[in-house]
Amino acid sequence: MDFHVYKQWNPWSKKEPGSSHEITGIPGNAGHKWVWEGDTIGKGSLEIKNYERPVLIENELTFIEPNPMEARDIWKLEDVQNGTKVTWINESELNYPVGRFFGLFLDKMLAPDFEQGLKDFKSLLENKT
Repeated sequence: MDFHVYKQWNPWSKKEPGSSHEITGIPGNAGHKWVWEGDTIGKGSLEIKNYERPVLIENELTFIEPNPMEARDIWKLEDVQNGTKVTWINESELNYPVGRFFGLFLDKMLAPDFEQGLKDFKSLLENKT
């Protein structure tokens, strides 16, 4: 995983192209980190914590503003006939009671962004020269 490329197809980066980004560390290695800040997308970071080539990438996702929260951003890759199946998982602990109530709506709110992100990622890979 290379966050220089990640931000090209990531649905949230596309929502605010003028936001600031800083990418540090070696792509594809633990410690590779992307930090962003914007009016629409807020402030946060994504850091590779574990990379088991070629099947698993585990990231730490930290939202600082507007709503502080930490989550695990997980990518699972599986060989399938004629390609690779990509599963993108985001999981977090939600506090009780407000966070858990809000959690009831998270899937519906975020699913379109995840779906668009996977479509854009697929398109980027298929059109790569």
